[in-house]
Amino acid sequence: MIDSETCKPVSNAAVDIWHCDALGLYSGYESFSGGGGGTPPTDAPSGTPTDVPSGTPTGEPPSGGGGGGHEEPTSDTRYLRGTWRTDRKGFVTFKTIFPGWYQGRCVHIHTKVHVSGEWTDAGYEGGTTCHTGQFFFDEETVLLSAEVEPYSTSTTERTTLDEDTIYDQSGTTGGLLKLKYKKNDIAKGVLATITVGVDPEATNTGTDDSVQPGASASAS
Repeated sequence: MIDSETCKPVSNAAVDIWHCDALGLYSGYESFSGGGGGTPPTDAPSGTPTDVPSGTPTGEPPSGGGGGGHEEPTSDTRYLRGTWRTDRKGFVTFKTIFPGWYQGRCVHIHTKVHVSGEWTDAGYEGGTTCHTGQFFFDEETVLLSAEVEPYSTSTTERTTLDEDTIYDQSGTTGGLLKLKYKKNDIAKGVLATITVGVDPEATNTGTDDSVQPGASASAS
């Protein structure tokens, strides 16, 4: 992560990511989610990771489009949500599953970046949200993932990257991830990288409909 003005690393920032599970369900918002049936994954994470702040999820439930607004969680389940800090070189790493899809949206990951706060035993407190965005996956990779269980059991009609109402078709500038994996065995995992440029002085909570949710980024 770099400062979009100076290109210097942004260190000690808190980065949130959250996304739906293989069948399109968001933790805490299962009743809102547009998952498409099939067989739920038996190894889906449960509970709250020890190094992730607990409490109310910061992400909104899926709405099939852009815009702000916030709905209260409908359950206490927490999975596929995480927060961690950037190191002195601006790097942060998450280990998660490949997201699934739900009606009206392409495959994506949500993200927020917080600065000027304080790390405590409970997580990250205070500060401001300087960036809100989404990361996206190319169609070839999504099609390969859709052949693997439990993704292959989904009955939800999938929205392609070209059809999505949030992704602006600008490649890595719009949040498209650079992906690396074995094409003959994608089930072994996918490595996704991107360099995100943020303005630490800005406030961007993503609650304004006029805010472009795509990341200002380039592949690394």
